[in-house]
Amino acid sequence: MIRAQLLAALMAVSVAQEPYPVKFDFHRIKSWDGTELNGNSYVPIVEANSTKKFPLVIFINSWGSPSIEYVAPVNRFAKKGYVGLEYAARGFYGSGGEAGVAGPDDIKDVTAIITWALQKWPMADPEQVALGGISYGAGISLEGAGADSRVKAVLALSGWKSLIDALWWQQAPSLVWSDILVILGNSTANLPPQLFQMLNNLMTYQNVNATIEYGHLRSPDRFLTQLNSRKVPILISNNQEDNLFHSNFQLDFWEQLQGPKRLFLNQGTHAEAELKGLIPGEDDTYIWDACDDWLDHFLKGVQNNIEKPPLVRITLGNKEVEMVHETFDTWPPSTGYNVMQYRAGGRGGSKFGTLGASTTAGPDTISFTNNTKMSCGEPVIAPVFKPVVPIRAKLNELDPNHEIAFLTEKFEKDTRVCGNIHLKDLVVSATADRFQVYGYIYSYHNGLLAHSGTLVTHTPTGIWAGYKAGEDYTVPELEFRSACVDIKKGHQLALGLNMKNALYKSANENAGVSMTIKYGPNGGPLLSVPTVQS
Repeated sequence: MIRAQLLAALMAVSVAQEPYPVKFDFHRIKSWDGTELNGNSYVPIVEANSTKKFPLVIFINSWGSPSIEYVAPVNRFAKKGYVGLEYAARGFYGSGGEAGVAGPDDIKDVTAIITWALQKWPMADPEQVALGGISYGAGISLEGAGADSRVKAVLALSGWKSLIDALWWQQAPSLVWSDILVILGNSTANLPPQLFQMLNNLMTYQNVNATIEYGHLRSPDRFLTQLNSRKVPILISNNQEDNLFHSNFQLDFWEQLQGPKRLFLNQGTHAEAELKGLIPGEDDTYIWDACDDWLDHFLKGVQNNIEKPPLVRITLGNKEVEMVHETFDTWPPSTGYNVMQYRAGGRGGSKFGTLGASTTAGPDTISFTNNTKMSCGEPVIAPVFKPVVPIRAKLNELDPNHEIAFLTEKFEKDTRVCGNIHLKDLVVSATADRFQVYGYIYSYHNGLLAHSGTLVTHTPTGIWAGYKAGEDYTVPELEFRSACVDIKKGHQLALGLNMKNALYKSANENAGVSMTIKYGPNGGPLLSVPTVQS
């Protein structure tokens, strides 16, 4: 008797784990205003009289990608017992209308698509709906979840918090990535004239308030109250070398979420870590495994511990081909988290300035040039290969007329720098009303055969208005892009400053523009560097 019961139980488990047969189909979906959107689906095949309900998961395309982008994961979800649908947002790849740039029309499309899907497939459970996507699709998913209470979970992969922060980080216009978005959009979408006007406004500092409002209407953080009030479970994945949707903003956004949440900060550039899961047969990456577990738990009630600590996984940035992942219970970590602080002191006739407890010297003056030693490398290719081909600068060969680097003492032990570095109390006097400052953090090794710095992270800012040449000006506190690296024993941490970075549109590129860094009685700028136990 017991043997028979055990055999029956094992057979039941085996049947439950077998994949469902699925049906694939293309769709033209009429949205709220009559605009038709391209979509496709994978749906479990069940008996005609079945009353079984399946969760509904909807994926939204990336910028410039068609509606078949997520064929592999949607197929996989359907075989596991989900109604799977993906669609191309309005204006992209055969979907009608103009691209909404993740605006109000796109958000209303999400609601219309959910309603259409629930009517199309009675087997879809209206109480168990999830949204997901990469890049453009991630942002629309977060916005749609904030606007539509039927959404019970989100997969936000390489998304953004604020569109203005992404394209105008600390008032530094994103020159390279704006061009990429326009080129890609022009070849795959019906882009609206307002987008070109907004980007031109950012590059030239015109119609600022209207442009900020345009971006605000396309930013997931405006739905933070709704997401938190409903405690929507949100899985976020971003990449530390992403120069479009910067990881520091996603880390800040994740900290503000109050519902169930999980965070991956990977190595690589925009969407790089998530793309492997879109290749049929290659969808077993750790991010997509976590996506499966996330929806299984929150839509199906599977007890797989995905909602439990450690909730944060960050890939170290200087291990070259070796992928080392650091995990934390939350962020900031409840234990082992510390912030080191350094005051910058001037060069005082030396090659380098200093980073210490309380130092002073100077002032130091640097001027604009296109020929800088410190940079973020080749704008598109370098971030892709940075984990295995580090971006280096010979800091001992900096031209003191155009760049300055400040060094700590040599580290007495290996130290893991992890999180968002900040720089404040930077007081300068410039020779023009408009100017810019770019900051860099390096791990510097002054050995017998090497005097190079390995780039850890960077930060930009532009001063476009509200300043009069010759006056002292305190630059607003700067936040660097998130990083997690080991500074080896005997190495030094370096802060570099210059006035040129090819990733951004500078406020002033006249050869004569310069700025003088001022130091008070207790030193100059204050650099705050978060560390964790390794």
